[in-house]
Amino acid sequence: QAMIPSPKAAAAGTLSEHPVGAGPFAFDEYRKEQLLSLRRYAGYWDAPAYRLGGIDFVNSSADLNASLSSLFGGSFDLLGISQAQADAVKRQSGFSVFKQPSEDTYYFLAICNTTPPFDKAKFRQALQFAINRDELNQIATGGTGVIAYMGWPKGSQYYVPSIAKRWRYDPKRARQLLKQAGVAKGTSFKFISPIGADLDRLAEVIKAQLAKVDLDVHVQLSMNIPVDLYENNGAPMTISLNVFPGVERLLRRFAPDSAGNWCHHNDATINTLLNKIAAGPKDAAEAKALWTRVQKLVADYGAPIFLFFSSLLAAHSDKVVGLKHIYASGQGFDFAGVGVTR
Repeated sequence: QAMIPSPKAAAAGTLSEHPVGAGPFAFDEYRKEQLLSLRRYAGYWDAPAYRLGGIDFVNSSADLNASLSSLFGGSFDLLGISQAQADAVKRQSGFSVFKQPSEDTYYFLAICNTTPPFDKAKFRQALQFAINRDELNQIATGGTGVIAYMGWPKGSQYYVPSIAKRWRYDPKRARQLLKQAGVAKGTSFKFISPIGADLDRLAEVIKAQLAKVDLDVHVQLSMNIPVDLYENNGAPMTISLNVFPGVERLLRRFAPDSAGNWCHHNDATINTLLNKIAAGPKDAAEAKALWTRVQKLVADYGAPIFLFFSSLLAAHSDKVVGLKHIYASGQGFDFAGVGVTR
């Protein structure tokens, strides 16, 4: 949703003290670093969709546990939270957790297909079967994430069910493909992982998972991925976190001039399809057809290996009803249809 300020207020230079926009709520009060109060605007074009009489945005403590205590104490009704706080909310009577899969934020393995044995499609496909995504999701999100087999989560208009059925965890199938690829038991390779965001912890779990199909993985932790991976090409595989929306989620992996394409993937058909999506399909049907085709090609390619989407979480008192959507990256809530019961 776009923010459209009043041209008159912008020309007068008063937007910073008294913002005027075109939304369902009007500015009421602002206290720096403390409070922003909005009140329902009856003149909004779709005013009946908004049930709240107003919203007070309170600057909560940087201490997340202190913020939870304020929520439980009634200082406010709705709070964005992390996975680490979810269990505490679930244990608190009168409060609930709202969960929504992120469409953009997902964990994945990036692979360099120019380095043996990663240059063999059957080897890359074997890795898809050898990775236990459910275990990784449980470790990183407590199971609140959504398993990923492609660049869009289940529920998205661009989700392709046939791809999701393709890469189920199957170590036996992984061993068969490794044998067909001519990869000997005990084959070793390096695996670079950034430190933080659970990536280093997940890397160790992936190492253990691949050991079950007789692959010897050496994990190298890095504080400087641009140098260790992109400049020095220090390993044929890394674990990463995507936060890019739209077509950028794949363009950054496949576009020949992208910094994220450190191993120079250059598939002409995939690039053509991604460029068509980036240029803007003529309608929704064409967009869906393009996304379906390119994602099937990426699945055939066997890389990247999508792991799971993170979830956006919010805690709220049970008086809050009708919450349906958290904006991407947890940057706010859609208040259409949201109400508070007495």
